[in-house]
Formats: sequence, structure tokens, C-alpha cells
Amino acid sequence: MLLSDRMKDPNQGEGDRASARRYDAHVEKFVDDGRVPDAATEAAAFVAADPEAAAKAEAAAKQGPHKGLFERIVDKIRGHH
Repeated sequence: MLLSDRMKDPNQGEGDRASARRYDAHVEKFVDDGRVPDAATEAAAFVAADPEAAAKAEAAAKQGPHKGLFERIVDKIRGHH
């Protein structure tokens, strides 16, 4: 990206401000719509029904949306897919 393009980019730095605002708005709407208790109940039922799958889902969520090259190599070595 050219310097002139970066100066025009409203998402300066490492963060994407537009995406952050959109995410925050969706979270606020989710809470305002009263959906948290149902989501918590559903999550608790999932954990109770399949604790192993829940632990795997939690570990995947902690990795973030994309695994880096290092994590993918480690997974291959460990036999994880």
C-alpha cells in the first residue's frame, strides 16, 4: 500500500475501526434484544451434553479466527486436523 493510500485509509494502525464498530453494534443489539439468557442456557446444555466437543470449541475460539503457520504445523505434528 502506498503512503498516500494509507493516509486516506480511515482504519489506521492494526485495527479495523469500521469492523470494530459493526461488531460492537451487533453485540449491543444482541444484549438489548434480551438474547443473552437463552444463549447462556444453550451453551450450558451443549457443555453438559458433550464436554469434549465443548472443550475443543473453546480451544478453537481461543485461537482466534485464523491459525498461523506455526499453529498449523504444530497441529499436523500432533495429529490434529
